[in-house]
Amino acid sequence: MKLSTEYEHYKRNLEGFLRDHPGEYAVIRGEHVLGFYATEADAFASMAKEALGTFMVKRCVPAEQDVAEFHSRVLFV
Repeated sequence: MKLSTEYEHYKRNLEGFLRDHPGEYAVIRGEHVLGFYATEADAFASMAKEALGTFMVKRCVPAEQDVAEFHSRVLFV
């Protein structure tokens, strides 16, 4: 399943993310956090300079406040 690696990494590290970055948006590619951002727009903007590929933007909130969101970055030539 796409993004399963990123989501599992997020879940394993959620406690630390909540402690150090509550409410911020984590950008995760594979098992690497590329950064934390105050807004979702800033998180997506940070990826504009990166190579095309799969990544996850996820807000650091407790599991009971978690909501699934899906986005796609597509390049039309």
